[in-house]
Amino acid sequence: MIIAGGGLAGLAAAAALGRAGFEVDLHESRPFLGGRATSFPVSDSELVDNCQHVLLGCCTNLVDFYRRIGVEEKIRWFDRLVFVEPGGRQSVISPSWLPAPFHTAPAFLRADSLSFADKMAIARALLAITASLDLRMTLNVLLEQVTRQLNVDATCILLLNPHMQTLEYSAGRGFQTSVAQTTRIRLGESFAGRAALERHTIQVVEPAQIHQSPHFAALWAGEGFAAYFGVPLIAKGEVKGVLEVFHRSPLAPEPDWLSFLETLGGQAAIAIDNAQLFDNLQRSNVDLTLAYDATIEGWSRALDLRDKETEGHTLRVTEMTERLAKAVGLPVDEFVHIRRGALLHDIGKMGVPDAILLKPGPLTDEEWVVMKKHPVYAHEMLAPIAYLKPALDIPYCHHEKWDGTGYPRGLKGEQVPLAARLFAVVDVWDALRSDRTYRPGWPEEKVVEHIKAASGSHFDPKVAQAFLNVIG
Repeated sequence: MIIAGGGLAGLAAAAALGRAGFEVDLHESRPFLGGRATSFPVSDSELVDNCQHVLLGCCTNLVDFYRRIGVEEKIRWFDRLVFVEPGGRQSVISPSWLPAPFHTAPAFLRADSLSFADKMAIARALLAITASLDLRMTLNVLLEQVTRQLNVDATCILLLNPHMQTLEYSAGRGFQTSVAQTTRIRLGESFAGRAALERHTIQVVEPAQIHQSPHFAALWAGEGFAAYFGVPLIAKGEVKGVLEVFHRSPLAPEPDWLSFLETLGGQAAIAIDNAQLFDNLQRSNVDLTLAYDATIEGWSRALDLRDKETEGHTLRVTEMTERLAKAVGLPVDEFVHIRRGALLHDIGKMGVPDAILLKPGPLTDEEWVVMKKHPVYAHEMLAPIAYLKPALDIPYCHHEKWDGTGYPRGLKGEQVPLAARLFAVVDVWDALRSDRTYRPGWPEEKVVEHIKAASGSHFDPKVAQAFLNVIG
């Protein structure tokens, strides 16, 4: 069975806007992705034979492809092919490695001397090389296929260090000594450096050539090599490294052999570029997240500096809330929002006047009206910031109570977000233990009794008990 998804039923650009998938099935016809299905007037064995040519680039275009498999259609574009081999094993063949047009495939892949198993092995290798973002796995697959399909003794990858402008050993296969692992070559030096700088394959078969580089001469002599090829790995116009191939007996390859080596090198370069782009993206995301969190911690320190009485309170309640969240089994991916919300729980007090916030004595009823607006201020400040929306529960709702008598919205029971219920207990616990200008901090035993007494009214009973278990 051949499956092609997203085919274009016409050549006009307008048809491209209405891409309709289609399926071609040997045994049945049925709708697929809004398209149609066509039955093949050929046997299984004929289809398998024809698909060998299709997968390995023997057809000049998809018209030729359909002619070979016995169906005259004029669909010129596809997303993927799924080839079902004898025995039922499926191979998803993506255009990411298929040449476009097909006739650009190296003749090496079309050689009759290759068995079908060898051709499929090559196809899978090309797919593996381009599909993975794991650079180590990609290089290992590449080197395995180079040594197996080209029948050479050893091969290695040197990656370019763009800061030092040097080629450095990254992966190797078939070496008997450790000399290759110490390779570090400046661009333009030795054969690999020349391949990278001049951007073409370098071939060494004459013994007189090896003395141009002491390191290369040591590797050559220690390993007993008699032939060398260095292929520059170039993606998007940038040199990524060099693929080196060694053999311990004289080697005079055919042009198709060199073509296939360079094809593998080209695919490896693309894979290396993809892996490096992905790694750089991950690093950028980590750096951005660290910058976000550092900014949040800076805001929380600014609040502590404004109110000397509560200095250190924010970090203490943040760490304890994280412990409590872990104890109640909150999903790990929510911890970051718990931490950010706890750090910013009093950010709304930025809108409360100093005369009220820093007042040494009890607040009047009018002053309490203003003070109770700080969760609303927090919501107004943080809600427009997309990455902080999941952290809003604590700043907005940590003064809500289990019995519905809290503020600012009078939420009751499980209407209060779980993160806010967790934080509420911790916030009160730390506040009561800390000294204030109008009262000294309470002893631990008195704080524990207060939490027990407020369980079911101020606090969620289950959360309160979990917190008491945590503090032991």
